[in-house]
Amino acid sequence: MKYRKHVFEYLDVMWYTTSSGSKKSKQEIIITGRKDKKRHFLWLILCFFAITISQVDSFFLNIYILVFLTPSFEIDLNIKANLILILLIIFLLLLINLVLIILPIITVLFKRRFLYKKMEPKSTKVNIYSRELPSKLRPAHVRCLLHDGKIDGVSLGSTIIDLVDRGYLEYIKNKDNKDKLIFFHEDIKLRVTNKSQDDLLKYEKFIIEWFIFGYGNGTEVSAKEVNNGLKKRLSKYNLDSAHIFLEWQALVLMSFPIDKYYKKLDQTKYSRHLIYEILGIITIFTKIGAALFMYGSGMRLLSNPKRALNQEGVDEIYSWLTLKKFLKDFSDMENKTAEMVKIWDFYLTYSIALDISEVASKEIETFFGDNIYTGTLSRAMFVSNTTPQSGNLYDEKQIKTFEVLQKEIEEEYKKL
Repeated sequence: MKYRKHVFEYLDVMWYTTSSGSKKSKQEIIITGRKDKKRHFLWLILCFFAITISQVDSFFLNIYILVFLTPSFEIDLNIKANLILILLIIFLLLLINLVLIILPIITVLFKRRFLYKKMEPKSTKVNIYSRELPSKLRPAHVRCLLHDGKIDGVSLGSTIIDLVDRGYLEYIKNKDNKDKLIFFHEDIKLRVTNKSQDDLLKYEKFIIEWFIFGYGNGTEVSAKEVNNGLKKRLSKYNLDSAHIFLEWQALVLMSFPIDKYYKKLDQTKYSRHLIYEILGIITIFTKIGAALFMYGSGMRLLSNPKRALNQEGVDEIYSWLTLKKFLKDFSDMENKTAEMVKIWDFYLTYSIALDISEVASKEIETFFGDNIYTGTLSRAMFVSNTTPQSGNLYDEKQIKTFEVLQKEIEEEYKKL
């Protein structure tokens, strides 16, 4: 079965799609929305639309005053005073328009800033640098925490490298390629070790099943086989790599301790802002209507988060940032390749997740490319209950209730 429907419904997180080029779409996951620039952009477009519509009557009114009323004052002895009066009226009308345009925008931005400052506490940590891992969070979890829900190709690649570093996968390189430092070179192989996988999380086991059993022979797989496999539908499971990656995203989120680092927020104001927005749409040809629409849509899109970081979440982020600062100031991780994980261990793995190892991250993104993103991503497809025809990529047990899913999530948390 597919976990993504149940996980996203249970955790109640926001998500939307963005173009990644080549007619492909990425699924973006949003937990708090505090860094959601795309919603800001969408709101600004809506504001421009509202302002344009509402200014039509002002435009024609000003034209009427200038064209039809001004000539009639030519016979008046006080034409100069009357002209100044007309210009003053036009200026006041423009000033009122400007206030009605700017006021809702400024109000939304200030309210949003105040809201997040009020919701999210300040960190209690004081350290500047940290050499050790702050917690047992996996690289994909760290990326998710620091980027408010991001689970992308770099998350996938860093997880594979982490499995090599922790001894669940063996990295085998052709002896003739000693001078090549590319982790995903076509001649390298990933082989499953004999280490027990009992402590692995679902999404980590999922990768081994996906790559080793899906593209390889069940024991090992070459980078070339993975690269070729990502470009076509995996007949064994009747799914292509893009849809498998969607499933993987849900499994990462399922094992991420979201309730540990975030608090749920009251959504009672959402309906009020939606009412403002609807009233604004009905009366959008008026200045007040446009202002209502801009305020309602802005508050609904930008200031109605379902979750906010709690004290532990803020402190956790701060701790990882101190590790990031240590790696940036006292190492040359920016230029390290993913193949160097044998030398740098977890430092390199987490430097990829922390966006420090630019070379390694670029290598990962180049290898996976757009193959893990889907061309047509719709909500109907996202919540599909389609079951693979064969294979054991998915748990055979059907999750019928949130209680069952909750137990599985609790089991995942125990491993962290």
